[in-house]
Amino acid sequence: MLMSQEVSALFSVNANLRGYRPVSVTKYAVELSNASLASKPLPDAPPPPPSPDEVKNAADYAGVYTSLEGKKLEVVAAGDKLILVHDARRIVLERAGGDRFFVKHPDLDRYLLGFVRENQQVTQAFHGPDWFAGARYTGPRSFETKKELQGLAGHYYNDSPWYGDMRIVLRNGQLYIDGVQPLGPRADGKFSLGDPEAPDWIGFDTMVDGRAMRASFSGIPFRRTFTP
Repeated sequence: MLMSQEVSALFSVNANLRGYRPVSVTKYAVELSNASLASKPLPDAPPPPPSPDEVKNAADYAGVYTSLEGKKLEVVAAGDKLILVHDARRIVLERAGGDRFFVKHPDLDRYLLGFVRENQQVTQAFHGPDWFAGARYTGPRSFETKKELQGLAGHYYNDSPWYGDMRIVLRNGQLYIDGVQPLGPRADGKFSLGDPEAPDWIGFDTMVDGRAMRASFSGIPFRRTFTP
């Protein structure tokens, strides 16, 4: 005997599908099941998700961004497409959430291409350790980098398929995981992941010639690997 006619469901994706989660599919499956059990009309299927390369506000990001070394980053809006011009090629970017995008090119797919807004306007861009100022940027163009942080940046690897690898990059005097998640120093010598009150942390140890040979993600060990 059914105690309740309400149905719940859980779906997961064991694959790297560029940020996709089957939320709408799961919700529709539950709605179908509940309607069927209650002998009610079945709901309409949800609309298909937007194409990953559809960027409604593409014009927000268009412009030329310049690094401290003079390197140029040209981004073009073409309707609802956002295009990165690289080596005379036009690369259509794909949404990765917020103001970040996947770059489907072997030279650039290691990190997300991200943008920073100030007063709702895009003023900066970043890609891994590289930072670029846009035409609207009016902030500082020199940044203090503590020497001890330089030896922490690098590629770290864990043999478990559940953890894989992570790249710690140093950009404008700040450490980031994979160029996106900022690390903040803690009083105990470890680093917090954005929120200093959050339970997760990153630690570094086994220093050789000024470089950490090991990183620990909340106690999970990652060893330095000498690959890009």
